[in-house]
Amino acid sequence: MWVQAVRLRSRLSGPTPHDDLVLTYALPSRIAEALSPAAATALLHQLTLMDVLRAHASGSAVVEPSRLLILHAQNGLGNRLRVLASGLAMARASLRVPLLVWERDAHMGAHYGQLFEEGHPSSGGVGTLFSSLVVVDRFPAWCDVATAAAEAPDAFTAFNHMDKELGGGHSARPAIAANSAVLRRRHIYVKSAYVLAASPPLRVAAINAEARLLKPVAAVRRLMATRVPAGLDRMVGVHVRSRRLARDSAAVDASCEYSVSSAATTDGWRNASQAPAFAAEMAAVAAAAPATHFFVAVDDAALADALADAFPGRTHGLTRSCDDRGPGCMRYALVDMLALARTRVLLGSNWSSFTEMAGRLAPSGQVVRLSGVHFGRRRLYWRDRLAAVAADVWRLVGRRLASPPTAALYSGCRQRLESGGTAAA
Repeated sequence: MWVQAVRLRSRLSGPTPHDDLVLTYALPSRIAEALSPAAATALLHQLTLMDVLRAHASGSAVVEPSRLLILHAQNGLGNRLRVLASGLAMARASLRVPLLVWERDAHMGAHYGQLFEEGHPSSGGVGTLFSSLVVVDRFPAWCDVATAAAEAPDAFTAFNHMDKELGGGHSARPAIAANSAVLRRRHIYVKSAYVLAASPPLRVAAINAEARLLKPVAAVRRLMATRVPAGLDRMVGVHVRSRRLARDSAAVDASCEYSVSSAATTDGWRNASQAPAFAAEMAAVAAAAPATHFFVAVDDAALADALADAFPGRTHGLTRSCDDRGPGCMRYALVDMLALARTRVLLGSNWSSFTEMAGRLAPSGQVVRLSGVHFGRRRLYWRDRLAAVAADVWRLVGRRLASPPTAALYSGCRQRLESGGTAAA
């Protein structure tokens, strides 16, 4: 009976799914109106299922309406997957319905559904709440999201971790207490390219488990079956992320995407991930175990050729005709990541979300060694040193000032973006 009552409640508030989302679940109207009818219907179904799950968990027929965790994933494949995996872990821990925002841009040219299966969010049962994702490929701009939060502070809170939208400054990333008395009754929106910090902290094993539950689409599985060599579990994986930001992608303007300190830190670590460091470590591995073979994934085809020449007949990898962020190349990138995850040892690039996600997707026994940390030597130029100090200062200040966003924080959003030359809508 209580299950029927919970289901019925969400059907009595309005004639359309958008109305139900606003009237029953207190989603700000400017957010609800931006959703397609299909997305609104799927979200309403998921929220109703979550009501049922929460009512069952509490043993009560009366529960407060469920809330969303909106994950606006940013940047490239590795960045987006770590946002998604940590967000799913947070949603599961706080019994929230996840909504994934996966927009195509200069960093990512593939739709989520071209890489991973979305499931059936409009028809599944309670058991599919975290495996049948509602995914949208369009969402209001940050200023509109911030305005929604300012207009409905008791129902909606927004966090933005992206330097590019905060006037070029370094973004603070406070821990999100999704189950706290303050946020428990609010929808939470997070725009990020990073693992979500939570209070209490999310377990690493929980984040990694969510990543492993993602199911690649059939096209990716076929590539894994036909293009990846056998015996990965006996190989050493090698992931080299060596391109500095200035030459990483012609479509991405690093000066707009990163703060000065973030760019300097990233380039500093990429200096440590050059070919000589990896070649030396691979030589040491081969000297200790002469039969070792390597699965190599790199961001520069010339580097792959150089390593193949240095270790003839012992390097393996995927050959492709593309070097862009389109759907085809992104599928090959995902296959690279999945293949690296299956190797017994991973020689990876520190500060690379791609290396990080390959490690998270791997079984617990994989050994991960990082350039500039476990092998090679990080070359710190004076600019990198100053930037590192500045970044540390920003982090300390951010921890001191970290607090849930307020209307006052949002009020200057449009002016800040316009003065910084960024479109506000």
